[in-house]
Amino acid sequence: TAERIRNILNTEYDVSKSGLPGNDDSGTMSAWYIFSALGFYPVAGQDIYLIGSPIFEYNEIDLGNGNNLTIVAKNVSDKNKYIQSAILNGKNFNKAWFRHEDIINGAELVFKMGAKPSKWGKDNLPPSITKN
Repeated sequence: TAERIRNILNTEYDVSKSGLPGNDDSGTMSAWYIFSALGFYPVAGQDIYLIGSPIFEYNEIDLGNGNNLTIVAKNVSDKNKYIQSAILNGKNFNKAWFRHEDIINGAELVFKMGAKPSKWGKDNLPPSITKN
């Protein structure tokens, strides 16, 4: 996922007149870029966010009511795009997703990034709305 997301961010978006893929009338393509650059993306109709590959070392999002979501990506670079480990609110976090309730009252999500894919998050897949 990290490799594909980074590829799309780097090849499909730029500051030119045609630098936004598809039709952005409702801001969907722009929102996808912003969320993906932050390192997560909301799943429509669910309270779940999927974790991808952040491109920034530090971000802070004002959630309102004095609450912030802080995202730290240690050692992140074009080469170091793979999450090696994560900490959510001071505790080890090994899921490639989180719920809205995990962040709504303020949260800190810290990623340790590396140059090679890891097994981080592979054993804790997001819940599905479909029944198997």
